[in-house]
Amino acid sequence: MSLYKRSDSDFYSYDFQLDGRRYSGSTGTDDLQQAQRFEQTMRNDANGVSILCRSVIRRAARKLPTTIRSNSGYVYMIRSGYFIKIGHSNDPASRLKSISTATPDDCEVLFCIPGDVKLERRLHTEFAACHYKKEWFFLCGKLKQFVDEFEVADAKSPTEITVRQGDDHLKPLQLLENSE
Repeated sequence: MSLYKRSDSDFYSYDFQLDGRRYSGSTGTDDLQQAQRFEQTMRNDANGVSILCRSVIRRAARKLPTTIRSNSGYVYMIRSGYFIKIGHSNDPASRLKSISTATPDDCEVLFCIPGDVKLERRLHTEFAACHYKKEWFFLCGKLKQFVDEFEVADAKSPTEITVRQGDDHLKPLQLLENSE
């Protein structure tokens, strides 16, 4: 049973597994119907891809920027084995090199978009259920679904980041579709 009352609490607790990861905690309520709604929300969050994630999927590119820098930096997602690193850097290419030497598995850039630390934090919050430690996350649940959807979208229409000098203030980033 995924909803239950512990002997030391008046509140209902939830406990379920998804993609090999356990999700558990207090619902913060002693009302069964509210607890059921809370648990359903937790399951949906663990399973679903949010509006924020869909926005990132539309705007992201798999390639790292090479010469042109964004004033606000870049938010990137790197896969290493069964883990994903969500980070921020002004120079993601050199950041990838340093991460690659520090991890035993090969690293692959999943995406990189111009963005600030606030966007990085929002993504950390979005995938909190998959958090491992620091900026590393397990590839499971909601994060796995996001990566899968991104890879499908990237295969359909690969994009490349183009940030012109002085255009950093443009908040939806500018993308050019590959004409190949």
